[in-house]
Amino acid sequence: MEASIDGLDFQPRLATLLPAGLIEADWSRQAATGLSMRLHLNATATGAVDDLAAAAFEVSGGFAEGRFEHSRLPFPLTDMTASFTADREGISVTGASARSGAMLFRGSAQAHGWNEQADFTCLLEAERLVVGRQWQPFLPPEWAGHWRKLLPQGEVDLRAELSRTAGTLVPKVSVRCRNLSLTHYRFPYRLDRTVGTVILDGRLVTLHLTGQAGGNAVQVTGSVRLLEHGSVGQIEVRGNSLPIDDRLLAAMPDKGAD
Repeated sequence: MEASIDGLDFQPRLATLLPAGLIEADWSRQAATGLSMRLHLNATATGAVDDLAAAAFEVSGGFAEGRFEHSRLPFPLTDMTASFTADREGISVTGASARSGAMLFRGSAQAHGWNEQADFTCLLEAERLVVGRQWQPFLPPEWAGHWRKLLPQGEVDLRAELSRTAGTLVPKVSVRCRNLSLTHYRFPYRLDRTVGTVILDGRLVTLHLTGQAGGNAVQVTGSVRLLEHGSVGQIEVRGNSLPIDDRLLAAMPDKGAD
């Protein structure tokens, strides 16, 4: 059996035609009703009618001119494109891209199977990503805790890889700060116009940053290993000719300020 769709203009109103079980959850219903795109695909299936569970199938296609809005996203995604292939062994998505204002997103993904425990790899790259409190709800609880300790705000480039093999998740994240502001909860002396890199490889975080505080350059370097309960490591903050003003004294621990 073969089938094809060429240039289907998928609009939110078509979501009402999807099977009810596919969009039972509120989040999936909002996702379906917030998506529009121009879709094309080809599908083939071979096998015996009396044994459909063993039938082989392959679906390939892509979409373009996509737009996506969701109540949980702080901004809409536009100019969405992607290509995909799927069969009994899993699914692969390549050439995914989208824009939102000056931000550009690219990505790919591959899943080796169709069950919840299947191995997978996925990659997301973002240019000129605007960071702030709006991203905190998307983070795992452990990462959200570290986010609240730094309160980053500004603009970064991001490359994030996440893979799962035999049940083990391995994250690799590289952040290039373009113009970022940071404030650590234990030393709330804000660092502005920060540039440099933050890299997460597995559970190890390394920092190489340079920012401005009180009109002077400040370097932040270090490495921290994330543990199941907490973290261990060291971070060095170095600056020259920093003015001893009310901001600096207020940020210092009580004993240090004395």
